[in-house]
Amino acid sequence: MSSLPPGTAATLLKMTESELLVHIGSDLSEANRSAVQPSRSELIALANGWLEARRKQLQKVLCTDEMRKRLTALDNSADLLTLFDVLVGVVTGVQPATVAALILKRGIRTICGETRTSDRGCDESS
Repeated sequence: MSSLPPGTAATLLKMTESELLVHIGSDLSEANRSAVQPSRSELIALANGWLEARRKQLQKVLCTDEMRKRLTALDNSADLLTLFDVLVGVVTGVQPATVAALILKRGIRTICGETRTSDRGCDESS
């Protein structure tokens, strides 16, 4: 199980969705080393584009029966750590904890929608 520095989960959980998107966009912008600092709306658009481009990848690891059982919906800090543990091996270029907090803010259903996979990674409707 991975861990976060003390206070990180609480800080992330207090942030708004827009603030989390700006952090993700900033991570992406820094990775691209652009000379011009993007505006707040550009950072948000960059983050949303990044998330959309990785939707299927995120669905494969987050939309499983096992993950649904592990997420309590009662303790956001515990759920953030659960998501962080999964995302740390999947998400690159941005902070996995920030992505985990954003997923919690939006709700896991925004990523999963009707997509539901079994623990074997196969679509249950097949």
